[in-house]
Amino acid sequence: MKYMIIFLMLINLFSYISYRKVLVAVTLEPLASIVYEIGGGLIEVEVLLPEGVEPHTFQLTRDVIETASRADLIVHTGHMEWEKELVS
Repeated sequence: MKYMIIFLMLINLFSYISYRKVLVAVTLEPLASIVYEIGGGLIEVEVLLPEGVEPHTFQLTRDVIETASRADLIVHTGHMEWEKELVS
């Protein structure tokens, strides 16, 4: 719940700071729908894990790192090694 409140505060802050949509990168597809329901039209959601790839064996690629670096916010589950590498 604490993270949800922080997330909503960040979305609110970003909406006042700029007129562009906030880019939120999510590590997994199921997170995308949750994040989009929260942010609605204020955000653009980008899924980092390529479609059809097993998330537990995925290795970071340059494209994923570049996409994540452009994001204003990264939402992840925190239990896979590549997610930990990405946000460290």
